[in-house]
Amino acid sequence: MPLIAITKCYTTVSNETLQVLSGCSPLDLKIELEIEVAKQIKIIKKEEIYEGFQNFYCEELMKPWDTISIGWIYFELSDAGHDIYTHGSKINNQVGVAYVHYYNGTETDSCLIRLGNQNTVFMAEVMAISRAIDYCIDKNIRNSKVITDSRSTLMAIESTEEKRRIIEIKKKLKLTKIQLQLARAHNGSVGNERADTLAKLAASKDQIDAEFGPSKAQVRYRGKVFSV
Repeated sequence: MPLIAITKCYTTVSNETLQVLSGCSPLDLKIELEIEVAKQIKIIKKEEIYEGFQNFYCEELMKPWDTISIGWIYFELSDAGHDIYTHGSKINNQVGVAYVHYYNGTETDSCLIRLGNQNTVFMAEVMAISRAIDYCIDKNIRNSKVITDSRSTLMAIESTEEKRRIIEIKKKLKLTKIQLQLARAHNGSVGNERADTLAKLAASKDQIDAEFGPSKAQVRYRGKVFSV
């Protein structure tokens, strides 16, 4: 009856015709798709590789007493010491990651990475911070600051409920003296603006350097598309 009300057809019209006219999928097919999407979400939480790509949403089960909370502070401009600015950007459906190292106010190094087109800006921001931390560890840079303008990323790192790959960042930070800092977007900081520019350049690269599998939201969206 609801489909008849939507389409304003006669009661003699078949269910198949009503479903086509209203754009509503058969209920049994919709249930099957919902079950399949739920299965895929469970797989995403467990598997390190999903659809042939590294799985950003793979969760690590931790005992409550092993959970880690990493704090952060607001950025204060200074030309002293090691500052590593990070950024993630999406331009024309292409995703870029970048970090740039300043020592005593002078740019000394940078890195540009293009992610897959299906990846999100949040993934890019997380990777930028992760690669910047790896850089500090590899170069044995002590007492450095990793600076981002992504509050959501820092809040995820700070959260004790976070189970995704962000946990790897927490483990690295726990063993170092790296300080996470939040810079307000477009605050006039040369380093922050430079990281933003480099991330956009990374997004424009011809070759993809790294790629994560689809997000849970993208998997759910596929289910909706297939049900139409």
